[in-house]
Amino acid sequence: MGILYAAYFRMPRSAWIANIAWQAYGYDFDKIVCRAGSLLGLDPQQVVTSGKRRHEVEARDIISCWASKELGRGQVTLALKFGVTQSANSAAIQGGEKIIREKRFRLEE
Repeated sequence: MGILYAAYFRMPRSAWIANIAWQAYGYDFDKIVCRAGSLLGLDPQQVVTSGKRRHEVEARDIISCWASKELGRGQVTLALKFGVTQSANSAAIQGGEKIIREKRFRLEE
């Protein structure tokens, strides 16, 4: 299973197990959107629009980071969902990591 697993999923086994665990607890993209919005005082609809206000951008960065790191969503998939390029989404993930670290946000409620 090790070689096949690594070739198919392209992520470490421990990361794959963490992704499954988050999904088992009911975390999906919509729940991450709601969580990021609630942390920043935004309605989930505001978060997914293409607004450029600081809190909206921060929320999308957080969502991109958590969806990529915790749920294993691909960067191209997230870029298409937000209507940005893959490189812009990569920068959003890095920005999300910084925001999460500085503000000590946690995915679980």
